[in-house]
Amino acid sequence: MLANMRIGVRLGLGFLLLLMLMIIVGGVGYWGVKTSTGATIRMLQTDSEIAENSARARADVLALRRFEKDLFLNVKDNAKVAEYKGKWKDVQEHLAARIADLEKVASSNKDKDAVKSMKSDMAEYDKGMAGVMA
Repeated sequence: MLANMRIGVRLGLGFLLLLMLMIIVGGVGYWGVKTSTGATIRMLQTDSEIAENSARARADVLALRRFEKDLFLNVKDNAKVAEYKGKWKDVQEHLAARIADLEKVASSNKDKDAVKSMKSDMAEYDKGMAGVMA
C-alpha cells in the first residue's frame, strides 16, 4: 500500500506522524512541569512555613529556659524576679502564637500530632512554672 503512494503523500504522512509525536511529547512535558511546579509551590507554602515557625518556637523555648534560669539565680532580688517573670511571660505568649501558627499550617497527621504534643507539653510547663513562680 505504501509502495503505491506517490512520494509527496508518503512525505506528508511521515511529517504528520512526526508532528503528532512532537505534540504528544510536548503535552507530556507540559504536564510534568505543571505537576512539579505545583509540588514546589505546595512545599514553599506549607513546609517552609512549618520549618520557620518550628525554628522560632525552638528559639522561644530556649528563651523561656534562659529566663527561668535567670529567675532562679536572682531569687533573692524581688525586682529582678519580677523583671524575669515579665520577660518569661512575654516569650511564653510568643511561643503560644508560634504553636497556633503551626497548628494552622499542619496538614499531615504526623505534623498535627507533633503540634498537639507541643501544646500539651507547653501547658504542662506553664503549669509547673506557675507553681514555681507562686
